[in-house]
Amino acid sequence: MTPTDGPTQGTHMSAPPRPAYYIIYFPEDFPDEESARAHFAAHWKDRIEEDLGFTLAPEETAAARPEDLLTGGGVVCIHGEWRLVLRMEFFDFAAFAPGDVSPVGRQRLVRCPECGRTAHAEGHPLDLRAAHYLHWLRKDNGVGKAWKGCKVMADEPGSRLVTATFAYRRAGRRRGRSAECFYDELNKVVFRIQLPEKERHGLRERPPAEIFVTLGRGRKLRVEEAVEINFE
Repeated sequence: MTPTDGPTQGTHMSAPPRPAYYIIYFPEDFPDEESARAHFAAHWKDRIEEDLGFTLAPEETAAARPEDLLTGGGVVCIHGEWRLVLRMEFFDFAAFAPGDVSPVGRQRLVRCPECGRTAHAEGHPLDLRAAHYLHWLRKDNGVGKAWKGCKVMADEPGSRLVTATFAYRRAGRRRGRSAECFYDELNKVVFRIQLPEKERHGLRERPPAEIFVTLGRGRKLRVEEAVEINFE
């Protein structure tokens, strides 16, 4: 990955000045940056209409420059073809400290139980018994496209990540609701609460009267013992 038209070489987009656009390619596609840029210069206009939704007259296409159309975005070479992205953001979570607010949400960053680096913790999209501890994330047009991090399994021998039950009760109601969740023993954080998204967010906006977290073998976790309950 290389930035264009900007002196910064970092991946954290909040550090000014920001490059006009990024070029991302893999070593197996091009032997060096020079050849990648030459190929990009020769072929990037082929994707203007399909990827960016811009319909340009022939003379406009001939005069088009990537820094004019891709400011804040970038290009990714996929199977020998350049794909244009209007918005591209990079988040280097490992450059932050545990306890800092995550740049991609309101939760706080934690220390990875696997490697010790700062991470953004979230549920694993393909494994309900595991969590992602993300150290680096690239988002294309606001959607995550690429990441680097550790996969941490829950309830395995020596693991600091355990499954638990999250339960809450609203004021004036006898019955509450419950759902499975993760408890990170190292960071004392409850997350990946398997309630509908709207309901989870509502708990942040209107805290319930009571919250209970039950660990294995019936051990009750007082909310005061957890640094944070992540409802995102």
